[in-house]
Amino acid sequence: MFKLFRLIQNEHLKLYRRWTTWVMVGLFTTIVTIGLYLNATMVIKRANSQNLDPLSEFAFAAAVEIITLLIFVLSIVVASALVAEEFSSGTIKLLLIRPVSRAKILLAKYVTVFLFTLLLVFIFLFVLWGITFIFSIPIDWDWYLRYIGLDFINTVMIFTITFFVAVVFHNRSIAMMIGYILPTLSF
Repeated sequence: MFKLFRLIQNEHLKLYRRWTTWVMVGLFTTIVTIGLYLNATMVIKRANSQNLDPLSEFAFAAAVEIITLLIFVLSIVVASALVAEEFSSGTIKLLLIRPVSRAKILLAKYVTVFLFTLLLVFIFLFVLWGITFIFSIPIDWDWYLRYIGLDFINTVMIFTITFFVAVVFHNRSIAMMIGYILPTLSF
């Protein structure tokens, strides 16, 4: 069990050592903050121009859907990259010569993707809470948490499939293509 925790720690170090991860997280946080802020100000201005109560007119639903789509896309990118880049650069051989089973190595990579997606969800919830706090907007947290939770389950299912496709084919582009096409086929 201790070896698994060390493998997870190693995968996190590899993930967060890349500058592309920080760019993704930074862009995600910036887009979420700006999008929710612009949504809030636009709805409040529209409500004030029509002499309506801005709190009854405020709706985060469209912004929440777009942001959960961003979480979905970023988790697919990370899921496909963690495995496929190991195979393409040949560093998976260095992992496989250790006295750890292949299943534990892949489980560590999977847990890393899961925790990264969870981190994105918590960043999103923190920004959502901050915007609603700044504008003093009472929103139905029960509905939003349920919606985000259900979307998180959907995201976990899709990045699981993407992860396993990356393991089987050792190709990032095939895994990402399957990850993006699969949800469209489900409708």
